[in-house]
Amino acid sequence: MTTNPGRIQSMKLLLVEGVKRTPRQFWENLEAKGYAIAPQQSAADCLAVLKAENDCAVLVDVDYAKSGVDAVGEIRKAFPEVLIIAMASQEKLVALDKALEEGASDILVKHPDLSFLEEIPYAIARAREKNDLREQVRQLGDGGQAELAEYILHITQDLKGPLAAMMGYIEITAGSIPEGASPNHALSLQRIEALARHLLDLITNHTNALEIDAGKIEIHKVPLPLTQVLELAVHDRKPTAGAKNIEIVLRTAENLPAVPIDVFQVERALANLLSNAISLSPAGGQIIVASEAHDGEIRIAVRDNGAGITAEERPHLFDRTHRLRRRGGDIDTVGLYVADRIVKIHGGRIDVESDPLEGNALIICLPIEG
Repeated sequence: MTTNPGRIQSMKLLLVEGVKRTPRQFWENLEAKGYAIAPQQSAADCLAVLKAENDCAVLVDVDYAKSGVDAVGEIRKAFPEVLIIAMASQEKLVALDKALEEGASDILVKHPDLSFLEEIPYAIARAREKNDLREQVRQLGDGGQAELAEYILHITQDLKGPLAAMMGYIEITAGSIPEGASPNHALSLQRIEALARHLLDLITNHTNALEIDAGKIEIHKVPLPLTQVLELAVHDRKPTAGAKNIEIVLRTAENLPAVPIDVFQVERALANLLSNAISLSPAGGQIIVASEAHDGEIRIAVRDNGAGITAEERPHLFDRTHRLRRRGGDIDTVGLYVADRIVKIHGGRIDVESDPLEGNALIICLPIEG
C-alpha cells in the first residue's frame, strides 16, 4: 500500500490547540500546501464543525496537559471514522502514547524549527489508509468469519518480520552509544525498545489467538523441570520492566518435579502474565515470580503490586474481545486469553487472586502427571 499525501491536501484541518496559540509560520506553511486551517479551542468546538462539514481532518495538540488527550477521546467517540492526528513535543511523548490509546489515527513529534509540518500530509494519508483497511476488514467480516480470520492472520504474520528486524537494529544502536552522550539518548532508546517489544507482543498474541481459535496451535509435550522456562521468561521481560524501573524477582523452589509441557508455549503463557503485571505495576514497583509443588500440581504465581483487579473486571479478564482500560496501564486481555488457552490445553488452569491494596496474583496451575 503506497501512501499518497497529495490526495488529501484539499481538506480542512481543524486545529484543536486549547488556549495556546501556534506560531503564524505554522499556519502559513500548511496554507501554502493547500490546506484550510480552522483553529478550535476545545473538543466541543471541533465537534460542532464536524457535524456540519464532512471533509475534515483533526490536528490535536496534546502538549496542553490532560485536556488534549481527553479531546482525542471525545472526538473519536463522537466520530469513529474521522482522521485524528495528535501532536506533541519531545518532552511529552507519554501524552502521544495516551492519545493513541484514546483513538488517535496517527501521531507527530513537534520540533522547534517546524520541520515536522512536512510530515502532516503523510500522517493524514496513513490515517486514511488505516480507515480503508478497517473497511476492507469489515467487508470480509460480512462475508464470513473464517475468511476474516485468515486475512488478519496473514497481516499479523507479515508485520512480525520487519518489526523483529527493527528491534535488532535498536539493540545494536543502544549498544553503540558513545561515551559522554546525553542520558536522554539512552533513555529514549530504552523507551523505543520497550514500545517495539510491546508492539511485537501485541502482534504475536493476536496471531496466537487466531491460531488457537482455528485449531492450528501445535503442542509437543516433553517432561521437563520448569526452572529454565521461568528463567527465560523473566529474562525476556526484564528490558520492558526496566523501562518502568520495575524489578522482577524469581523465587524457584528446589527439587521441583518434571512436568510434561510444551516449553515454547508455556514460556509464552508465563511471558504474557508478566507483561500484564508490568502494565499494571507502578513505576519503581516489584513483580515476584514464585513456583512450588502443591497437591499434585506445579503452581507458578506472578504477583504485582499494582491496583487490584475489580469485581467488574474479573469476568472479562480472559475475554480477548473485551478491552479493560484503566489509568496507569491496561489489562492485556488478549495476552491473558492466549495464556489461559495454552494452560488449559496442558490440562491446567489460571487462578486469580487480587487485593485492592496489595496487588494481584495470576497463578498457573499445571498437573505434574500430564
